[in-house]
Order: sequence, then structure tokens, then C-alpha cells
Amino acid sequence: TYLFEGELQHKDSLGSDQLVRPGDVSWMSAGRAVAHVERTPDHLRQKGSRLHGLQVWLALPQALEQGEPSYSHHPAASLPRSEAMGVQITLIAGSGFCLQSPVPVPSPTLYAELKLAAGASLLIPAEHRERALYLIAGEAQLEGDDLPRHSLAVLPEGEELLLSACGECHLALIGGEPLGPRRMYWNFVASDAALLEKAKQDWAAWNWPRVPGESERITLPGA
Repeated sequence: TYLFEGELQHKDSLGSDQLVRPGDVSWMSAGRAVAHVERTPDHLRQKGSRLHGLQVWLALPQALEQGEPSYSHHPAASLPRSEAMGVQITLIAGSGFCLQSPVPVPSPTLYAELKLAAGASLLIPAEHRERALYLIAGEAQLEGDDLPRHSLAVLPEGEELLLSACGECHLALIGGEPLGPRRMYWNFVASDAALLEKAKQDWAAWNWPRVPGESERITLPGA
């Protein structure tokens, strides 16, 4: 989870209890099983607040899918940044643009927040095989073609591409090495259909790690 506005209180079955503010990285690896909640803190709910951010899921390499779950929190000040020629880059996770994030990743990863001033441009490097741009706000073009807002634009492999800002714009750039196909059902992701089915059965039977102090339960969709 990466916020632009608002705050969230993260709690999970590992015992984590962490306030997440804009620019922080709240990073959880599900492994074989984990449960968590993210809620707006009481003091903000009482007066009303805006919550805006991204929750991005990264696939685990197959060998780690049944590993130990984990959680780490990385304050905004710990993330590497660069700013030049009207382009501001924050490296959220992985590596890119000669920056290296402290967030732990199990495979080569690129996850960056980009802010461009009007008229600025940025060459998107080809160092990661899979890359995609998500336009959060503003107007931008890639190689002269308009980028649709709130849509994921998948980039061709192996090509350096020019990103141009038509006005002030805000984007996320994600990518990394291909890890093969994954199956997904609700909040469960696995490369093996049997693992996915077991997760569904365990959740439906409430045979799942629980968040300390939480009693709310969400029924398995379709159950």
C-alpha cells in the first residue's frame, strides 16, 4: 500500500500494528497465509477525510509461494528520490533510474512514482522485461500517443520509450521479471490450482490466521 492522501492503520495476523501515512510503503508478503485489516484511524473518520493511494500486488516466485508471511513498514524519508528537469522520481520498490529502494523484493522489480511538470519528459529505460505505466492524474503521452487515465498501459519489451507531460502529471511505473501465469480468486493468488482451492476451503472453514483484537469476518464470495 502506498498513499498519496489520508492515513491507514494496518494490522495483521503477524501482530503488526502500524500507522501508514502518505509516502510510506506498507509492504506485506502473504506467503502461505496471512490476514490483515487497513482502516482509516478513528480521529480521521470522525471529522471526515480523503483517502487516495495505490495497493499493488506483486507475484511471489513459485518457490516462495508457501513461505513465511512477513510485513515491513518503510517511512517516506527512507525512499530514494531524484529530481531534475521537471521530473521527480520516487523509487517505491526494486531498482531503476540508478536508484535502489530499501523495500525487500523476492525478484527483480520496478515500482516508481513519477511526477512530471508541464512540458517535461522522461526516457523509460528498457532494463526490466515487463513494464507498465498507470496515469494517476493529469495528461501525458508515450511516444506521442495519449495515455488513458486510470488505465494500465503495458509497454513493449526491450524498447526505450519517451514519456512526455502535456501538463502536470502523476504516474506509477511498475514492472520486473516475468514469473509465469498465476490463478486468482478473490484475495487468493497461486500458480497451482490446488493451492488456490485449499485457500478457499481454509477461509470458508475459518481455518486461517486471525488478526489480534479483530472479530469481523468476511464470508468467502460465492460460498
